[in-house]
Formats: sequence, C-alpha cells, structure tokens
Amino acid sequence: AESKGYTYFQVPDASKINPDSSVTAILCMSGLPSDLTASVLAHEATHAWIKLHPNFDITKPIPLKVEEGCCQLVAYLFLCSGLPQASNGNDDSGPSDEKLRQYFKFSIETDENEI
Repeated sequence: AESKGYTYFQVPDASKINPDSSVTAILCMSGLPSDLTASVLAHEATHAWIKLHPNFDITKPIPLKVEEGCCQLVAYLFLCSGLPQASNGNDDSGPSDEKLRQYFKFSIETDENEI
C-alpha cells in the first residue's frame, strides 16, 4: 500500500538532561478525501504518541510490526467511531462519503503488508 503520511522524529542528544525523542513534523498528502486524511493523521499521531511517551527508549524500541499495527488499529477505530456519521448522498459526482469510509476500513482490514 502506498504511504499517505509520515512522522518525522529526532534521535535524542544523549548529552541532554532529558534525552527523550522529539517529533519534528507530521506530514499528510494534500487533496485526499476528508475521512482518509483523518485516518492518516490518526495513524501518524499514534507514531508521534509512541515516540513521545515517557517510557519510549530509542535503544529498545517496540518492534516495527507492533508499532505499525497499533497505528493501523487507531486509524481503523477512528474511521469506525471517531468521525461524524458519513453521508450516503447518491449524486453523480462520485462515491458517497459512506462508501469511501467503508472502502478505507476495508483497505486497513485486508492490508497484508508486513509493516
């Protein structure tokens, strides 16, 4: 699956008093449907939360599969219950918000990527 977002974080300077990592940016592609943008940002915010958590240790990070799985879970849960009810308008301008949301959830459910 093609990446739609990215979280940048810095490896801490060991000489600092508080050597926690810091998140420098969360990026998301522009022009995406609003529900997809919301789920991408929920996913990327979860990466940031993990990196900023007080127990995060850069020398012993959680396995990438686990981190990515947690981020996908949060994105999926956000699509399920973190957004207002999607409209199911049936006009000729494209799929309804409800159909798009169903597709985004299906894409997460069936994603077979290792990470």
